[in-house]
Amino acid sequence: MAYPIPAWNKGLKIATDSRVLPASEETRAKMRLGHKRHPSVVWNRGLTKGSNDPRMLRNYTKESGIKKSRVLKERKVNVGRVLTLEHRNQIGKKLRGRLHSKEHIRKVLSRVCASPNRFETKALVHINRLYGGNFVFVGDGSFLVDRKSPDAVNYATKTVALFNGLYWHLRKKGYEVTEENKRMIEARESIPFVTAGYKVLFVWEDEI
Repeated sequence: MAYPIPAWNKGLKIATDSRVLPASEETRAKMRLGHKRHPSVVWNRGLTKGSNDPRMLRNYTKESGIKKSRVLKERKVNVGRVLTLEHRNQIGKKLRGRLHSKEHIRKVLSRVCASPNRFETKALVHINRLYGGNFVFVGDGSFLVDRKSPDAVNYATKTVALFNGLYWHLRKKGYEVTEENKRMIEARESIPFVTAGYKVLFVWEDEI
């Protein structure tokens, strides 16, 4: 909320205005003494449900008390419930089908993958040694093809490179580390890039 009247001490500095000087020890002592003489009192201190103060009246009927208790119990169960595996799979399916904008993807990747990790650095050196040294890291979301971010790209030859770790691209998805499963993952992950007219290179973690 914006207030039309600015604070009286806005822009004032200790060196130029005596009104913003720190309080002296004498003033602090007076303030402490004032607090002791007139302590803050909580408005409901000493009041109980059975007192005559109307602010403390809680005349619930037995029926109202039972109804309120039932509502609170149901609310607690709903808030603290554990989702079944089937329900979690349904939620995951809905989320996976949701397309994020390119701006959102770039924003997330620029924070999570701002610079290459140890494996990606090693893989980048590896492919530049094999293919002429024109690949640059783009895993930070600076280059997207159909909302997919490769790890490196060679703009001159229109070639992208994907650096696949064994855990994230195989084991986490329930696949064993085999050549057959690698080829299956490569065929699946290369689709958006091949469709857009790019050649695709794969570098696996255990191959360099």
